[in-house]
Amino acid sequence: MAKKVKDTKLTKAVALRLQKLRQDKGLTLEQLSFEADMELTQVHRVLNGTHDSQLTTIDKIVKALDTNLSELLKGL
Repeated sequence: MAKKVKDTKLTKAVALRLQKLRQDKGLTLEQLSFEADMELTQVHRVLNGTHDSQLTTIDKIVKALDTNLSELLKGL
C-alpha cells in the first residue's frame, strides 16, 4: 500500500520522470493504468508524487512505459 509523503526530492523526481515518459509515449493516464494493470487513482498518485509507492508498483508503470527501473533512476 502506498504511503502519503510530505515532499521528498526522490519521490518528486521519479514522478516527474514517469510523467515525461508517459507524455513521450503519448499515453493518457487511463491508457497507462490499463497497460500497467493498475487502478487509475493509484497511477495518478504515483505520477503526481503524492504517495511514496513500493518499487514493485513503480516497476509495473515502468514496464508499461517500455523501459526499466535502471533507466528511470539513472542520474537521480
